[in-house]
Amino acid sequence: MAEKAERFGGVRAHALVLFATATGLRPQEWQALRWQDVDVQGRAVHVRQTLRDGRIVAAAKTDGSRRAVSLQAQAIEALDLLPRSLDRAGLVFPTKEGHVVNLSNWRRRVWFEALDAAELPRRRIYDLRHSFATLALAAGVPIEWIARQMGHRDTRVTIRHYARWLPATDERWLRALDAFGAQTVDQGGRIEDVRADG
Repeated sequence: MAEKAERFGGVRAHALVLFATATGLRPQEWQALRWQDVDVQGRAVHVRQTLRDGRIVAAAKTDGSRRAVSLQAQAIEALDLLPRSLDRAGLVFPTKEGHVVNLSNWRRRVWFEALDAAELPRRRIYDLRHSFATLALAAGVPIEWIARQMGHRDTRVTIRHYARWLPATDERWLRALDAFGAQTVDQGGRIEDVRADG
């Protein structure tokens, strides 16, 4: 089993998939992520650079790409699976040689082989980002927070891509409105319970 896991990228690949699904980072962002930008205690990673044309460059400042991304428990668990580089400038998800992951090679050698072995349809690596958004929406997370996490300029971009995943009706919101509607403000500004059952 260990041999099979190593063939598909082992613990590092497992951690990468968990992390990407839990953060919504673009592949170019997690490729360039360095340990110095990880704050596990503060439950955030700071997206300060990205991979462009095979080189790590500063992330654009104007489109929301430079941001702090909150880390849910799954992302922290994924980071805990990884060996820490002694060099704080070291990459979080390097190749065995310490270089930036070549997505084309990783897709072919690790990603597609793992999907095939699990008898799952082939998907793009970028779809891990979509998984984050759709899971967050299914959990009832506000679209504004999701947009900030993903580095979208505004919520219109997020809505355009993910509106079909918004819950049509959500019992949680109905219960909240029902509870609020059971109260009213009297003339003196106090909240009174106006339910018929007393």
